[in-house]
Amino acid sequence: MACLNITSLPKHIDELRIFLYNKYLDILAINETRLHEEISDDVIRIEGYDIVRRDRPLNGRNRAVSASIFVLALIT
Repeated sequence: MACLNITSLPKHIDELRIFLYNKYLDILAINETRLHEEISDDVIRIEGYDIVRRDRPLNGRNRAVSASIFVLALIT
């Protein structure tokens, strides 16, 4: 299990995919993702993992503060 702070996850999703390919993690929690309801799960999908999202509404600066958890599909 690991926890990361990744501001604006969609911009860094490829880096995260490479990280998870090279590391074996059952659970990865991420905060400050800036995900919101307009960003679909398909944009941040990582093969072999299920995602649990808790998005917050966009604030006045069009930024959402949210958290996500990637769980290895084998343990769900």
